[in-house]
Amino acid sequence: APGNKTRYLSELKAGEEVLIVDREGRARSATVCRVKIEWRPMILIEAEHEGRRFKVILQNAETIRVVTPEGSKAVTDLEEGDEVLLYVQEGGRHFGMLVEEERVIEA
Repeated sequence: APGNKTRYLSELKAGEEVLIVDREGRARSATVCRVKIEWRPMILIEAEHEGRRFKVILQNAETIRVVTPEGSKAVTDLEEGDEVLLYVQEGGRHFGMLVEEERVIEA
């Protein structure tokens, strides 16, 4: 979100400002128009970069897209070995704020 703060989707409300970033790293602000929470099938996506493994859980739907070097791709069209772009930032998050000395370690 603007102000370099992470927000959970469940915290967002209509009228609030969020940050949108494209694959070139260009960012712009946008206003949330509607927030709706529904039960949906999910998919775990794993990626590796410089020997580190990264994971994200996303809705498994053709409308949910990841960024690739060629553009965007629906998660339903992803295949093992596909290349996706990552934003890697050292540190962890606490109440949405970056804590550089913190690391999340998966067991």
